[in-house]
Amino acid sequence: MIDTVVLTIPVLRENILAPERFSPSANGLFKEPFYKGYTPCKLNPSKEQKDEGRYLPRLTLSSRPKKGNWEVSLRIEFSAPKILFGNNLKEVDDKDYKELISELCFKLFTMGIKLDQEQIEKASVSSIHFCKNILLEPYQSCSMVINELERYGNYNEWLDLDKTSFRNGGHILHLHTDRWEFVVYDKLRDLQRAKLGERRSVDKDNYSQLDIFNDDKSKQEILRLELRINSKIKIATLLSSVGCGMALKNITFRNIFKKVISRRLLIAFLRKIKIMRSISNQNTSNSNILSICESIKKSLPLITDSEIMKLTFGFIFINEYGIKAFKRYMQWNTKKAYKWNRFYKKLEKIYTVCNNRDTLEIIESKI
Repeated sequence: MIDTVVLTIPVLRENILAPERFSPSANGLFKEPFYKGYTPCKLNPSKEQKDEGRYLPRLTLSSRPKKGNWEVSLRIEFSAPKILFGNNLKEVDDKDYKELISELCFKLFTMGIKLDQEQIEKASVSSIHFCKNILLEPYQSCSMVINELERYGNYNEWLDLDKTSFRNGGHILHLHTDRWEFVVYDKLRDLQRAKLGERRSVDKDNYSQLDIFNDDKSKQEILRLELRINSKIKIATLLSSVGCGMALKNITFRNIFKKVISRRLLIAFLRKIKIMRSISNQNTSNSNILSICESIKKSLPLITDSEIMKLTFGFIFINEYGIKAFKRYMQWNTKKAYKWNRFYKKLEKIYTVCNNRDTLEIIESKI
């Protein structure tokens, strides 16, 4: 349930077997004439390696002053499931940890980097992606689920509207701030788009899994959830928020590689999305205004006549066009967002769970 990880490890010259493979050469980080200022030296998979489908991590060497000296550190960016399986449709679990460390050390050695397993395990985590592939029910599709999140999701209480987007024809829900992203998308469709070009897909480095579905047989749809945390401070904050902070004061690869952490964080973010639900299965038709009014009175016996009219209008509008369109029409964005929050609390009381399980509850049960 962990995918992409960025590790930072202090290294010495003897750890770098082939500094000339880096661009620019990493020799200038270890011997005269030294590079002036911050000079990152990068080593990424070559075109030949990508064409062969051999997945390898991305490496960056750099030096910074520390306690009067210059310390060279190695930044390793890799996808844990792609290191082990060559694709991220199959997920890594706690039991895969030792094999993953061993395989990562081997792949680094083939790139000219000599590290022992303990160095990897104790490496500092500066960025991490927690992920889950959700196999949808036969009657569900990714586009249906994401469309429901787009039309009826309420994000205003925890995220600005300009940081919520639906891309690629509504097949991707993208919530983001400077330090984290929460992405929900159609995994199989994303792989198809990756064949047209790497920039067209959400996931990076798909070269090792482009041929995973070459046959024309119908596939069960896969909804992909990704929580991408891009700073060490935010990692620590979110871990504390789900009850894992005390055990992870020093966030290393060894102590963050736990399924329970991934599951708690993904569920916490999924629960932040609130879906407006139909009043009942019988009242989904907007033309049945009388039935809608009766349901409102039943839910709120002390409601006034004017409130009934407001809530009925709000319900019909949202049912037809979605929450974002309603707030835009009422001009309840930015400075007037408080009006939506007040109205939403009243509106929420009249919405009851349909006989079918809620979409988000079904997804959460599979995390």
